[in-house]
Amino acid sequence: MPLEQKQVHDQITIKKYSNRRLYDSTNKRYVTLEDIAFLIREGSEIKVLDSQSGDDISKVILIQVILESEKNKEDILPVSFLHMLIKYGNKVAKDFFENYFLMMFQPYNYVKENYKKNINMWQQMGWYPSDLNMPVDLENSNSKNLSPSTIKDDSEISKKLYATGCYPC
Repeated sequence: MPLEQKQVHDQITIKKYSNRRLYDSTNKRYVTLEDIAFLIREGSEIKVLDSQSGDDISKVILIQVILESEKNKEDILPVSFLHMLIKYGNKVAKDFFENYFLMMFQPYNYVKENYKKNINMWQQMGWYPSDLNMPVDLENSNSKNLSPSTIKDDSEISKKLYATGCYPC
């Protein structure tokens, strides 16, 4: 079944077999690391089990998903960050991710998810400047893929929104 037609569930269980193949037991099909990335982006929680031992190997597979995207030149992890991760060790990295990164990421994700809704609301209310075109990335994306970087000239939009009194608080 094509990637777009895959069912997305809250939690998907994937089994990794000794031949390194990954089987999505929820949707009954073999998957790739790219498929797993797609399912996560669409909101599914992924749990990966070793088919022989039953051990949860989700962390290992998710790291492989990130490494695969790095191979594809998506540049998720800066080299300086990787150096710090190695230099300061696992305990500091674990503390950072558990306590600070998640705390910072939650508000960012909230703003990102509500950005498109706000633009649409402003358009409906007539508050979005008529001479300002909606960025193409904004028109064709769902809120999960939306980030402030999709707007080419943030300062120009800010100026126009301030001028019309429509800038978000």
